[in-house]
Amino acid sequence: MSTLKSCGFHNPVVHVGNAPSDICEECVSTTVYFHGFADLPHERGSSVKSFKFHCLGHQWFLEIYPRGIKAKDETEAPVEEEVALFLHNAWGGSIKIEYALDSKGFTNSTSTTCFFDGSTSDHGRKKFLKRETALTHLIKGALVIELWMKAVKDPPLFDPGTVRSFLSIKDIYMEKESADVVFEVEGKQPAAGNESESNVSSTRQLYAHRLILKKASPQLADLCMLSDGKSPSVIELPDVSAGAFEALLRSIYGLNIFNVGNDIEHIKEILEAADKYGVIHLKLEVEELLIASISFTTENVIDHFLYAESKNCALLKEAVMDFIVSNGRDIRASKKVKDVPDDLVRSFTEDILTAVTIKTRAENGGIDTMKISELRQKAYEQELSVDGSRETLISLLK
Repeated sequence: MSTLKSCGFHNPVVHVGNAPSDICEECVSTTVYFHGFADLPHERGSSVKSFKFHCLGHQWFLEIYPRGIKAKDETEAPVEEEVALFLHNAWGGSIKIEYALDSKGFTNSTSTTCFFDGSTSDHGRKKFLKRETALTHLIKGALVIELWMKAVKDPPLFDPGTVRSFLSIKDIYMEKESADVVFEVEGKQPAAGNESESNVSSTRQLYAHRLILKKASPQLADLCMLSDGKSPSVIELPDVSAGAFEALLRSIYGLNIFNVGNDIEHIKEILEAADKYGVIHLKLEVEELLIASISFTTENVIDHFLYAESKNCALLKEAVMDFIVSNGRDIRASKKVKDVPDDLVRSFTEDILTAVTIKTRAENGGIDTMKISELRQKAYEQELSVDGSRETLISLLK
């Protein structure tokens, strides 16, 4: 088995005109050149591996059998030689993807959805292309393979949106006439006369209703009780941004929050506001959005662990631990583990052991090895609190 250098890269994506809202779901692509294809190993069953390349937060490589894989009966001679091609997940972490493989100059792709986990690290096609066809489509002697892939995310077992209430009150959101509470928060607007200049602070007024707040956010309702008794009550909130608080009110009134894209800092602002004012369903929804927006690396994963600990984000911490378990050697080499404070080292170690146990659990491993989404779903079904650490959820369910 030999190794061949690859020219793998991510092609830039350029959009002209108005892109559809789901454009982020498009595939990323990598191109791998198998140079001197005609002279690659002539023995059937011999393969060539490309160098590794990064895509979708994982490390991959292609393995090609220029004259096909061996038949079950090794004495059997194939009528036509078929090139076999396989995609390997080099890191071994779990990921579900949709992918397609093509030979440049010859369309031969079929989109396939597959799941890579610890026990299955490769997927591909035993009969990718007839060798005779491949030899007629070489580019300067190279068989050029184009790989497209995108991550496929299954809907979570627990849907935080099921906790949302008051879906019939959308029409009075920000209705000034009926509001009996006015929240004053700091917002940012472009400097007058020049939108390219730095933003300046300005006070924004956001309108709400005591009865709705009483049910949706007792903490905000308590602030209303401390007001001067005038109607509408004016309450200043100096420690939350206008954008984050507006998202919180929209969620309380049964509306979707604005599209925040992958702005991690703004997502965190919303999560922290939801946590502070007890809007649990929003906190859990935004936690999932935060995880989807993060690209975990060996350099940032400890920072995300510390944030998850500080905000009691059990799902985020689980995602962090899954990454650490799948990339332990690289993380250890980076020495970032030293950034874990002494008072969290024991918790950090226990969380890693828990992640390993869950990864290797039996099909019916019991409540102690359930994923956070599974625990939250069970807690919701039993009308228990769905917010809290893994230990808290397990304690409530036992």
